[in-house]
Amino acid sequence: MFEVLDNNGVFLAVSCESGVCGTCQTGVIDGVPDHRDVFLTDQEHASGKLVMPCCSRSKTPILELDL
Repeated sequence: MFEVLDNNGVFLAVSCESGVCGTCQTGVIDGVPDHRDVFLTDQEHASGKLVMPCCSRSKTPILELDL
């Protein structure tokens, strides 16, 4: 997800690029994230309100982020 944003001129601060540090934590407006991080808690994963774009993906065709 981070690469798509970066390739389209959308700046997103990242550090570890593996979902460990939390630098890129971003709110989710719509869609269902496919969490691949270890930073968020199980409850945060289940809520679907936050995502780590450096390593996560989308389970839905559109994932609208709060950027």
